[in-house]
Amino acid sequence: LEERPVLTIDNILALPQKKFACQDFDLEILSVAEKNGSLTLEMMFRQHVPTPNENSWSAGLEERLVVLDENGVRMRPVNIRSCEYAGAKSITQCFNTPVGKKVSKPSKLLFNEWITETREIEFTWKNIPLP
Repeated sequence: LEERPVLTIDNILALPQKKFACQDFDLEILSVAEKNGSLTLEMMFRQHVPTPNENSWSAGLEERLVVLDENGVRMRPVNIRSCEYAGAKSITQCFNTPVGKKVSKPSKLLFNEWITETREIEFTWKNIPLP
């Protein structure tokens, strides 16, 4: 329903090997590499209170990451690799300039939370052929 940034990291190219605290986990930037407008991020997500047999906390982490270039254009995620551990998840993700856009340096990393809303809808069966 809504996407809202919970973590905004400016000047991403200058911040390799830094930790950021989120509500349920820490995000550690392990390495940052930029070449011709493409960005490769190596990251580690670690739960504050590990739940080894429960991995729903890490579902969709890759999709919640957004990289913006210097012009504010959302870069396209490609080549996502991840590995799950007990209470941690390692992600290596590349971002490219969208096709048709001018190549610009990556500038900002956003980590979004998804705000959802439960709605009740009326449902009825009509005109169903019975055997």
